[in-house]
Amino acid sequence: MPKFEIRPPTLEDAAAFIDYLRALHQNVDHPGVIPRSEFPSEDVQREWITKYTVGDGFCLLVLSGERIVGCAELTRGRGAHRMHCASLGVSLLKEARGQGYGTRLIEMLHEWARGQTGLERIQLEVFHTNPGAIRLYERFGYVHEGRRVGAMKRYGESIDMIQMSMPIVGTQSDTTGHHG
Repeated sequence: MPKFEIRPPTLEDAAAFIDYLRALHQNVDHPGVIPRSEFPSEDVQREWITKYTVGDGFCLLVLSGERIVGCAELTRGRGAHRMHCASLGVSLLKEARGQGYGTRLIEMLHEWARGQTGLERIQLEVFHTNPGAIRLYERFGYVHEGRRVGAMKRYGESIDMIQMSMPIVGTQSDTTGHHG
């Protein structure tokens, strides 16, 4: 079993991240990915990485040597009316799945979230065709809030988007008594 490193991205990771996106989106068997053929330039990817260095969220990469094999991110909402929320995204290449890296990434993102003043909730959307991810989120205490029926199409098949969320416990803004 290979050992992977987990760390935040740097601007020098831009080209490797584009390679990661290509590998992720060429995997037609993954239940949570829609294959695509267009990818960002290195400049656009560096801008994406930069947003995590200026306080708009937190991002972690899973690396096997110099190769990125996974990514997880929490992105803070924009504007005063959304700053209390963060959106979660997690993706792993096949070689990094089933080894606990998704769990570890979410644990690390939650740890960061608990330290953020005013952050009250994490929300996400997951394809209904990805039951492994849904179970992982449920184990962390995410609850189902809604379902956008037929929100996506993959090879002509309609895919529902399951909306899930959980409160952040332990922040300065947590006065609800939720223990989740």
